[in-house]
Amino acid sequence: EAEEKAEREKEIIAQKEAEEKAEREKEIIAQKEAEEKAKKEKEILASEEIEEKTKKIVTFNDTEIIQIEVDFLQEIENQLSKQFNLVNKVSDTTEMGFSVRNYHITSISLYYSGLTNVPELIGHLRSLKELFLNENQLTTLPESIGNLKSLQILKLNSNNLTTLPQSIGSMSSLKILDLINNDLKTLPESIGNLKSLQILELNSNNLTIIPESIGNLHSLKKLHLSFNQVSKLPNSICKISSLEDLNLMNNQLTDLPHSIGNLNSLQKLKLLKNQLSKLPESINSLESLKELDLGYNQFSILPEAITTLESLETLNIGGNQLSSLQESIGNLKSLKYLGLEKNEIINLPESIGNLKSLEILDLEKNQLTTFPDALKILERESVTIFK
Repeated sequence: EAEEKAEREKEIIAQKEAEEKAEREKEIIAQKEAEEKAKKEKEILASEEIEEKTKKIVTFNDTEIIQIEVDFLQEIENQLSKQFNLVNKVSDTTEMGFSVRNYHITSISLYYSGLTNVPELIGHLRSLKELFLNENQLTTLPESIGNLKSLQILKLNSNNLTTLPQSIGSMSSLKILDLINNDLKTLPESIGNLKSLQILELNSNNLTIIPESIGNLHSLKKLHLSFNQVSKLPNSICKISSLEDLNLMNNQLTDLPHSIGNLNSLQKLKLLKNQLSKLPESINSLESLKELDLGYNQFSILPEAITTLESLETLNIGGNQLSSLQESIGNLKSLKYLGLEKNEIINLPESIGNLKSLEILDLEKNQLTTFPDALKILERESVTIFK
């Protein structure tokens, strides 16, 4: 009987403990549900408040502006302890300036203002067309920046950006994106969604890879990537048929994509200070090319394909290991500048006299001991020759 009584008491205690545990769990669940409900209600209220502010017009700097946009300006003013100035025309060197049209902010410049972060509220400036944030101390951008569907110019040069938000690809009206002199190591794939982009400047970053999606920038005319650490270009870059100006100076390229000749709008190709020793044959298809810079690479022979580029006006191949030039150099009838300095050239072909458009010929620091008669003719025709 004593054992049975002890067993029953044990069962009663266990049952009570189980009931108490279930009650505690029920309370925890109820508390979580209450917190979630309160959070949702708070979010709804905040959303309603923002909605109201996107319609309400207030006065700021003697100008009527939508309140949510004023809130953004005031948040910046509080961060910097400086005041904004209303100006008619904002430029990328305007400090703390903004422009307004039809109650909406259309341009903002915070040039060299000490800005360290961009408030999330920026995503509510739906009529913003120009945003100049150059020469500040930004390390990141808010995801909400992708809501700026009217933005056409975004200048962020000389900051400390290490990454870009994926949302940057949502700025469907963006035409100019300046990211010169930052600390970017990669670019988001979404950058390829910027279908209106015409100018992309990425000089002086720490990029090693360019995403394949860059080939989707079908409006791009100017792509500058100098002073990075890029060792290989994606093949997709050859799909940008609108590209006119490609600057890849001071990188680590050892070759170029075979289909580079598809860039039939290309006028400028700068490859100074890479590790190139050859060019793909398709380079001879660049019929619009006017300027080609191959200086300070590893060429021992002038690529034959170059000598068919009849539109070429500037050719620099100084600082390589050329010992001679082929006769076909004389085919470059439009050439105005030919840079051959700091090579190992021991003789020049007579065909150099066929360069009837030539204005400057740089032959300094080679191993030339004699010069062809054609060179004397060029000199008489007022060609400036540096020997």
